[in-house]
Amino acid sequence: MIKKKDWLNIHFFLLIGINLYIIYYYYKHPDSFTTTVTIYWIQSVLIGIFNFFDLLTLSSKTQNKFYEQPQSEIDKESKPINKHKGCFSFFFIGHYLFFHLIYFLVIPKKLINFNTVDWLFVLLCFWLLVITQLINFMENKRRNREEAMRINVMLSWP
Repeated sequence: MIKKKDWLNIHFFLLIGINLYIIYYYYKHPDSFTTTVTIYWIQSVLIGIFNFFDLLTLSSKTQNKFYEQPQSEIDKESKPINKHKGCFSFFFIGHYLFFHLIYFLVIPKKLINFNTVDWLFVLLCFWLLVITQLINFMENKRRNREEAMRINVMLSWP
């Protein structure tokens, strides 16, 4: 469940702002469909890569509700997952990037013409998205020091 304070972080507003700007760009340049699709694909890949590093660098203060159901009140507390976090991370990145590779290969060639991509705009958006994901990564690390993270949420909602 998303907590109220999660809506008040800068990452959320930066991501919304960048996406609104991309929509505005498409509105002003209707012939830039290929550029827009390229940016959203890159954004999705970046989110997955940063989520991989987030999973890989989790502290031991993590709720393991992904593979265990709590049996008692004591089990509902945080449990160490140091021996499992690498497995979760590589499982996630393997599947996530595999599907994005398929998306990249399956997108119809008639729909995507890379000769019409505005690569300068894509590069600008790429760096803005990297900065946004870095901010999110740092916020997650700070939050993980204060409260237990839920692996099932991280795996299903990157």
